[in-house]
Amino acid sequence: MKDSFILFPCYSQNAQDCITFQGACPNQNTALPMEQQGFTTHEYFTLGGTPGTMYAATFTVHGVSEAKYYMGGTRFVGNADPANPYAPAGIDTFYTGGTPVNVENYNIYKITVWNAAAPGADAGPGGTGTEVQHYYLNSFPQTNTPYEYHETFPISWTHQIPVPGGGIIEYSTADRNCRAVDNCGSGFRTTPCTGVANSSIIIPSDPNVMIPATYMGQQVTAINLITGTTQPYHSQAFHITVTAVTPM
Repeated sequence: MKDSFILFPCYSQNAQDCITFQGACPNQNTALPMEQQGFTTHEYFTLGGTPGTMYAATFTVHGVSEAKYYMGGTRFVGNADPANPYAPAGIDTFYTGGTPVNVENYNIYKITVWNAAAPGADAGPGGTGTEVQHYYLNSFPQTNTPYEYHETFPISWTHQIPVPGGGIIEYSTADRNCRAVDNCGSGFRTTPCTGVANSSIIIPSDPNVMIPATYMGQQVTAINLITGTTQPYHSQAFHITVTAVTPM
């Protein structure tokens, strides 16, 4: 987990989007919570440390992502429009608690902290662990400016997250319509990327980061047919590092 990724596929391009799932898009029951609809992923990491002790873990996240609106929690930098949403160094999109706003189909990226589950049990829903807190990675303020709007943004932030010794960290994603806005560069688009090597966004503050050869058991060259394991990545990517862990 201390040097990890969240990667969305790009099996093919369709208008401004990447197709992220091969076959019929699953979980199309609109009665489900938004985070359970469409193409979803879950990845779990078991923490070390002393059970019963809380630690402050410093997470740094650099990425390229579409925007998502969230409600009922706290957006760290507030709910005003970013001064420059396309800032090359990336913007802070960290959001604590709450739920996605159930509007449009823009994708959800989430970190959930769980207390330790019973041996052999899942931490998440259906398991025996209890949630400590959850955080969203790609929040934008819901203002008169449309951010959920066929475009991607450079993202970069560092925040401390309380984690329990022996607990579990979950990375989860949800893509309701099995499409992700392709990383075509700054601004609104309605057509496929052209000249992707020149116009697309490089992961901010990580220009030389190596995209892993495999991701969740799949060859990245098989899920990202546009640029494989090289930057700029298509469709969307987060590089997550944990740079410090101290007892609270």
